[in-house]
Amino acid sequence: QLSKSVSAGDFLQKVLSLLVQDAAAQGCDIAVSHFGEGKISMEMAELVMGAIIAGFRASLRSHQGLSRAERAKNHLFSVGSIYVEVRSTPGEIMFRLVDDGKGYSGVGELSVGAEKQFDKLREHIARCGGWFGRKSFSGCGGAIEFKVPLAHNRVEAVTLKSGGFEVLVPSSCI
Repeated sequence: QLSKSVSAGDFLQKVLSLLVQDAAAQGCDIAVSHFGEGKISMEMAELVMGAIIAGFRASLRSHQGLSRAERAKNHLFSVGSIYVEVRSTPGEIMFRLVDDGKGYSGVGELSVGAEKQFDKLREHIARCGGWFGRKSFSGCGGAIEFKVPLAHNRVEAVTLKSGGFEVLVPSSCI
């Protein structure tokens, strides 16, 4: 499994380079910083890729319409700032995105579009057995995060006991 994996940092660099190009094509000036820890299997990368892209697009929507004057008034950098983090452990993969856009609980079009996107994200992550959360910070900015447990192959097994000792034996071996 590890031979078919990539470091979380390399994974993020490749994904974010494409997403930054997409943002530039939309006319959105952003600065992205990232952190990756652990190794991500290709299967897990495929599983979370859609959620990462959806989170990034929601962040881009929160930056749209925020002029340089508004950013200066709120003591923000002149371009949008996004921090992305992916951590992979033997038991789960965690994703966090923090930005300085308008947030995710605003009113109007942003809220309607974001809610639809968040519902899709929540459903996707729930199908994988994980959890999804988002919040807006007071003033501006927000965070999107999710955790997904790594898939474990499970087979039917029989428990054999002898005194205080237990062992699981796959049914196919009996």
